[in-house]
Amino acid sequence: MRIFFGIPVSGSVTLDEGESLHLAKVLRIEAGETVHVCDGAGHMYRCEVVLPHHKRSELRILAEESVSHVNTGLHIAFAPTRHNDRSDWFLEKAVELGVRSITPLRTTNSEKVRFNAERAQKILVAGLKQSGNVYLPELHPLSDWDHFLEKNALPLAVAYCGPEQKTGLPAWAADKAEACVCIGPEGDFTAAEAEAARKKGAEIVELGRHRLRTETAAVWTAAWFYGRTIK
Repeated sequence: MRIFFGIPVSGSVTLDEGESLHLAKVLRIEAGETVHVCDGAGHMYRCEVVLPHHKRSELRILAEESVSHVNTGLHIAFAPTRHNDRSDWFLEKAVELGVRSITPLRTTNSEKVRFNAERAQKILVAGLKQSGNVYLPELHPLSDWDHFLEKNALPLAVAYCGPEQKTGLPAWAADKAEACVCIGPEGDFTAAEAEAARKKGAEIVELGRHRLRTETAAVWTAAWFYGRTIK
């Protein structure tokens, strides 16, 4: 199945330049051929190519098709890693594992204080098309820790490596249909950041006996939430 990403308007879809280039120049799809378009909001459309063009391809919607999906209820906030490839790997897996939204964090020990949202969005869209998932995670802007805690309205867990007794993430999340889990930078959250989260009602959790890299911890979390949807 040849899947593209696009937003339908009045029975048609106009692909952006990146998707159009892939359709017209890479795959060399011609007018009259049939492709599928996902809008990232739970819908898949079977479309006829009307005008293949490397900058602006026009498609006509033939039918909306039902696609099964999972709802993990997971929202992840994570501190982007210094090396882009590690964050990119997490973003790709987040789509595959059904993460519903992602918030990049800027914390005291963050190795990276900027975040390329355009690059991240492209990785998410590529993951959507590859995986067959029909829901694109909502990507929020980079947020400072205090601002994130102030705005969050979901049940919140913070993965923290401090020495105190902590709850295992599976035990905390078992009865929650929707939750947000925070993954800190390689240097971890500071004690003050963990305490600030506690004061906002967050649960401090652990992900196992070993210290995990940021991207490993984020994927482990996504995989656990995805795994519980499999009956």
